[in-house]
This record gives sequence, C-alpha cells and structure tokens, in this order.
Amino acid sequence: MKVETGVFREQFPYVRVGVGSQPLVVLPGMTLDNKTPSALVARSYGQGFRRLADEYTLYIVQRPRGLSSGAGTKEIAAAYARLLSQELGRVRLMGLSTGGSIAQHVAVDQPDLVDRLVLVVSGASLSPRGREICLRWRDLAQNEQWRQLRGELTAAAIDGAGAQRAARAFGSLFGGKAPTPTDAADFITLVDADLDHNAVDDLARLDMPAIVIGGADDPFFPDSVLRQTAAAIPRAELRIYPDTGHGLPKHQGKRLQEDVLSFLAV
Repeated sequence: MKVETGVFREQFPYVRVGVGSQPLVVLPGMTLDNKTPSALVARSYGQGFRRLADEYTLYIVQRPRGLSSGAGTKEIAAAYARLLSQELGRVRLMGLSTGGSIAQHVAVDQPDLVDRLVLVVSGASLSPRGREICLRWRDLAQNEQWRQLRGELTAAAIDGAGAQRAARAFGSLFGGKAPTPTDAADFITLVDADLDHNAVDDLARLDMPAIVIGGADDPFFPDSVLRQTAAAIPRAELRIYPDTGHGLPKHQGKRLQEDVLSFLAV
C-alpha cells in the first residue's frame, strides 16, 4: 500500500494513503501535537484505513498550524476550504470528532467543494459530559500538566473503563518523557473552538448527502446528540452502534469502513 507524508502549503501536515482514483479527505480528531506524521504513524493510518484505501486515495489532513487566537470551527473550516480549493478541488469529506465539527462548516459554507459528507463520532455540539471533559483538558494544558493530559487524550479514544484507566496511568507515568508540545496554544484554541461549536441551525442548509456514524455511549456525542445532528441535516443517514463509545473508529473499524463505503458508493 502506498503511504506518504508531507505538509500542504507549509501549514497542514498530512498522510496520503492509497491510490484510488477519487480523493477522500479525512479531518482527524483532536491531538496535542501537530508534527509532520512519522513513518510509524503513517503506516498505522494505512493499516487503520486499509479498506477505504483500496477504493480511494485518502488524505488525512491535520489541523492548520499557527491558529489565530479565538478561531472557532467556522474559521478553521475556512482555512481547510482554501486548501481544498487550491490543492484537491471537490472531494468526499470525512470528519472524526473535532474534525467532524470543522467538516460541518466546510460543507455548509463551501458546498461546491464537498460531494458527500461523513461525520464519525461527531455532532452538531458537545454533550454536557463532553464539555466537562474538554474544560478539564483546557485546564491541564494551561497548567502545563502534559503527562496527565496525554493520558486523558489517549483514554478518550479507547472504549472500556479498564482500558481507559490503563491509558491514563500510562500517560501519567511516561507522558513526561515526550517533549513539551510546541503548539500548545493551538491545542487550547482548538478545545475552545469545540466548546463553542453549535451548528444545529447551520446544518439545515446542507444540500449534499451526509451520514452520521457514532456510538450510543460516546461521552462527547452520545445517542441524543447523534440523532439531533442527523435530524438537522436534510439528506442524512444515521448509524448508531450500540455499546460503543468514542473509540468507535478503533474498535469498530471494519464495520465503520464498510458503512462508509456503502454510503459513498450510492
């Protein structure tokens, strides 16, 4: 499988996976660091998206570097839209978690650039529980508690209380060995953007097909938020996986990719 890394316009780190004739752009979820992906990270994306990469060329495009203080999901989406317009043109767009919040505004504000929209573990706004978690992450970042924050971020992408406790413990023990992030301010800006995100009214303007896929037990975007999000989009499908949380892309990857492929093929 062909895998490569790079940086679009010296601002957007990315991984390119696959050799399909059509581009599928993926906006990933929140991360503390925003470095150019290593070969190991690139290969992990290749393995994780193998089924999709058989059909499409995937561009996993990380958040832009040097976010303006106070930038919201709408402003960050505008930067992505400029990138698409200049580099890739009209695409099929998939957003995961915070990446989905941003993808919503790309699709609403620049519909000529988005053929179909896929929202995974993402919604029109955070749940109350999700807001509590993001506020805690913000406090940890402001207080430079990087070990604990790394553990918290790792745990958020895993389902199961035991596995989450282990991830937090691992981060607390070993997270300090990683360098202090050079883009901590960007991380805080992104957390604030997620906290302020509410696109329920905006989503009614979407006119392309969309699918919302999430886990019923996701603390950030649970069943109620997923249903509200899908109901707000005129041409949306909804897939809710029972007994699944925010770790859906990791734990239900095969099912997720088959659902996405079926939706995109119509």
